[in-house]
Amino acid sequence: MEFLIVANKQQATLARQLAHTLSQQPDHAATYWTVKQYKDNESQLGGKQPIVFLGGNDVANSYVGVLSERFRTHSVSCHIGGSKVVITADQPTIVSRKALSDLKEAIRAGQEQIKHRLATANSALAVVGSVGLGAASSLADIIWVFNPYVWLFDLFVNGQMRKQEYRKLQYEYAVERFLLEEFDAFVAGIETIE
Repeated sequence: MEFLIVANKQQATLARQLAHTLSQQPDHAATYWTVKQYKDNESQLGGKQPIVFLGGNDVANSYVGVLSERFRTHSVSCHIGGSKVVITADQPTIVSRKALSDLKEAIRAGQEQIKHRLATANSALAVVGSVGLGAASSLADIIWVFNPYVWLFDLFVNGQMRKQEYRKLQYEYAVERFLLEEFDAFVAGIETIE
């Protein structure tokens, strides 16, 4: 099956990784397209063309209302219907240390699940993206809690850095979850409409 992965500039790297991952499988191939490329060629594509939209844009957003929501966690959502998938993320105004840690843990758990599948089923599913997951020292946590200046610094400066990291990880999490939980059913659904 030939997939199109359509993404804006912010998700281009992840879109290329997803296209590569899908192309590694014996029965699939995938190509990354920009939103502009998609719009320029949309009239030539059939309605049954499997397309995964990564990120919010006017085309992806037009599909959200007619597709079924498959999951919504960590401010990301995945909508699927027929031959279309839309994966989007809403960035929270404030990203706490705990929220970032929880998202990293969800990604780590998904990566472990992928590794287990690879080891047991000889699956072609591969890990999309890699996350440097490190634990904060307990001394740093103690200083953060008891020093109001450190707290203010963390809120304004580190808060911005956490938001940027969280945004990147949201899409990694969403793609990983799509591959683990929704991909097989999506492909089976497309095969039945062909």
